[in-house]
Amino acid sequence: MTSLKGTVVLMHKNALNFNVVGDATDNEGDTVPPSFLDNSVAFKLISATKAYDTGRGKVGKETFLEGLLTSIPTMEDKQSVFSIHFEWRSQDMGIPGAFYVENFMQDEFFLVSLSLEDVPNHGPVHFICNSWVYNTEKYKIDRVFFSNK
Repeated sequence: MTSLKGTVVLMHKNALNFNVVGDATDNEGDTVPPSFLDNSVAFKLISATKAYDTGRGKVGKETFLEGLLTSIPTMEDKQSVFSIHFEWRSQDMGIPGAFYVENFMQDEFFLVSLSLEDVPNHGPVHFICNSWVYNTEKYKIDRVFFSNK
């Protein structure tokens, strides 16, 4: 099984609270809570080039955020970057072109982007999301985001 390495950039909802008065470092909840590092946010890649008999893109295995990356100098304030790995057999699954995301936490978060590094026979794949992701109970189907081509 091949592993695709990527990064997820997001912000907790309190990081975008423009009504906060005073020093932001004193406000509880302005940083991403550690709950992002358990099984609270699930991701599944969707193939853009290989499909099931129904015509829908093949869907990979569910995966979760792995660890907070702290040494990325280009990130804006209040953004948190997490590493993520997807199990993905490129010869069977093709090139990822979209992904599902499920939020099992009570609070919503702002998903900035997902970037995949060295996708075999393709190179990097970027998903610019800039969207709120609410608890999965608020959706009838999983949230889906598409790559930026």
